[in-house]
Amino acid sequence: MRWVATIRTAEPHQAVARQAFHGDGILAFLPLSDPHLCSIVWSLSPGKRSGCSRLMKPPSTRR
Repeated sequence: MRWVATIRTAEPHQAVARQAFHGDGILAFLPLSDPHLCSIVWSLSPGKRSGCSRLMKPPSTRR
């Protein structure tokens, strides 16, 4: 499972990508053409998907 988002940062990214690798997946911050915009890509291993999918639902639909 992957989530992708675009964020605006207070400090410029200086065209540097950052990634964190851990046992549950990968979190990446990828610089965009605007010096204050980054794309975030968060990938999770199959074992962690169900719990995180529940968190992404609106509160009224969570079970």
